[in-house]
Amino acid sequence: MRNLLTLLCIMFIAELALAQTTIILKPNGEVGKDAFIGGLNPTMNLSEHPDFVAMSGTNGGIQVTNRGIIDFDLSEIPENANIISASLSLFSYDSPWVGTHRLTDGKNDCFLYRVTEEWLETQVNWTNQPSITNLNRVYYPSSTADIQDYLDVDVSALVQDMVNDPNGSHGFLLQQIMENPYRTMCFASSDNDNAELWPELKVVYLENPKSDECVRFTPNAEDGKDTFLRSLDPDVNRSLHPDFNAQTGTNNSQLVSARGIIDFELNSLPENIEIVTAKLNLFSYNSMSNGTHAAYDGGNNQAELRRVTEFWEEDEVTWNNQPSVTNQNMIILEETELEILDYTLDMKNMVIDYLNDKNNSFGFMIKQTDEAPYGRLIFGSSDNIDPELRPSMEVCYNIISSTEFDRIINFNVYPVPAANTINVELDKVYEGDIKIYTIGGILIKELSTSGGINQIDIKELVAGEYIIKVTSKISKRVTGSKQFIKL
Repeated sequence: MRNLLTLLCIMFIAELALAQTTIILKPNGEVGKDAFIGGLNPTMNLSEHPDFVAMSGTNGGIQVTNRGIIDFDLSEIPENANIISASLSLFSYDSPWVGTHRLTDGKNDCFLYRVTEEWLETQVNWTNQPSITNLNRVYYPSSTADIQDYLDVDVSALVQDMVNDPNGSHGFLLQQIMENPYRTMCFASSDNDNAELWPELKVVYLENPKSDECVRFTPNAEDGKDTFLRSLDPDVNRSLHPDFNAQTGTNNSQLVSARGIIDFELNSLPENIEIVTAKLNLFSYNSMSNGTHAAYDGGNNQAELRRVTEFWEEDEVTWNNQPSVTNQNMIILEETELEILDYTLDMKNMVIDYLNDKNNSFGFMIKQTDEAPYGRLIFGSSDNIDPELRPSMEVCYNIISSTEFDRIINFNVYPVPAANTINVELDKVYEGDIKIYTIGGILIKELSTSGGINQIDIKELVAGEYIIKVTSKISKRVTGSKQFIKL
């Protein structure tokens, strides 16, 4: 897909307030890069096929499986971009070659994978098809009609991975989850005669400050630290369980809840750093013991991830001795109706909390928000036999120089004196806390700040002198303080 300005439908929308940019890619047959990968003739190249499919059937009594592969030119997106959203729209039709969506024997649900190996459009075939990764794969639920478009499917995490790793990203591959006859998802490709049916990718991004370094933690069974906690047998340790989950159900009419707990080697990060991004990837699957995501009989499967504040041993922790947690910067995992759905969680604030309070940070716990039947979210643990399903965390950071690390935050407080409100104006953007103390050093008020002007209500304070202190979340050594008078 080259010469986008002349041959693609591409649009840039600059939103000055947020500095966001939107691009829409809808390539045609000349500049598009996609192919029909057919199992019937495994060495045949079908780069000009009008269909983009995932299907399984038979020919002469022999099973035949087909897949679709497509790549979009993302070179317009800066390498340090933060993907705000990315959505892929695929359009179905009654193909003279393949027909329509079909699920004669079982569901036709699919996964959309990121392709990790280079391929040539005019040479790719079943035999030489490129490798893929399970990381942030996207679930396509079974169709409910013969003709059904799949519009604005969220592929944000996949596109972010492509931006982060352009050398290991070469498009998408659509594949049936169960490649058994007879099931088909049929969409139009970029080579279709009908331009309205060409695949469309919409990406909204924000250009981020560059980070000095990124570290990915992907523990396995040997060096990982996670476990499965269950109230049904509260003294049993399940440190080798393949699932990291949050669920609530019943057993012989008795309420049963399960939680997951995990820790990463975040203490191995350097001391003098500023966290730019932190992402936790959790990968869902059909567990032999717990099944898939589900919510039924009036329940929901919304869950919460909290920071663990008490030490625990992986081979000793149970439901009865599980460690304490904090609600500070808790993350919500929204409920889903999909059986298979991977989650990517923004962990920046929680990782900052972890590093700022290492003596009270020992990982993260997942639990159902409402621990009442029936709901569950099921992910692979670091003990899962499939390495693609193990949790991973990526942390990107900047190194702070010694001068920057020890700097004093400059800010103004006005009006002084004041009776009802004061304004705390920072000279630049800081992720931090504003705290008000009495002259005797007693903390009486606290709030978070992201810089700029912060208006604080002081009507309830008794008249007198107070100290106001601003502390950066990056490092407790980056501080500033001033005094003010309450009338």
